[in-house]
Amino acid sequence: MKEDLGSTQTKLSKFLVKYRNTPHSTAGDTPTTFFMGRNLRSRLDLIKPDTRKHVIEEQVSQAKPKGAIAGNVRQLFIGQAVNVRNYRGKEKWIQGFVRARTVPVSYQVEIVANVIWRRHIDQLLASENITNTQYLEQVTDIPALANENNAKDETPVDIQEQQETLEPNQEIDQVEQPKQRYPVRIRYEPNRLGLDN
Repeated sequence: MKEDLGSTQTKLSKFLVKYRNTPHSTAGDTPTTFFMGRNLRSRLDLIKPDTRKHVIEEQVSQAKPKGAIAGNVRQLFIGQAVNVRNYRGKEKWIQGFVRARTVPVSYQVEIVANVIWRRHIDQLLASENITNTQYLEQVTDIPALANENNAKDETPVDIQEQQETLEPNQEIDQVEQPKQRYPVRIRYEPNRLGLDN
């Protein structure tokens, strides 16, 4: 052996560190890994990158919500004016007010008085603050929503007249039964195990 500086104890310690960090030829792993579950830290570890640190950083970045990474966490408040995605008519967006938050990313939005839509936050855009009176004046020109409530109450005049002319005591002619289209199937009891003779 070469002459190394230091005492015998120092030389023995250096040898043991090298031995314990060297992979075993048969087992393929270091003795330290078998004993402690990890390698001893050496100068070589300072050169190669620490994968554990990189993995932890990636896990933390994946755990963050999408909007938080970009710096724009989307959150709406009750009573806030928003534009709501409309899938009914020609207009893609309709103005409304947030009435409630149902789940963390879903909101109930009032479009017209007593008309509430439930939308995901991706289907909502925050808009300028407008007062309720301005809002109601703007949405009166939406015929699909305004007529929806009125259509339930209205019945055509012809149907009302027909209902008045029919008396409940009138006998209704019996409706003829339509002829059977297919012949009636003849059903036999099953012959189980050949015992029914």
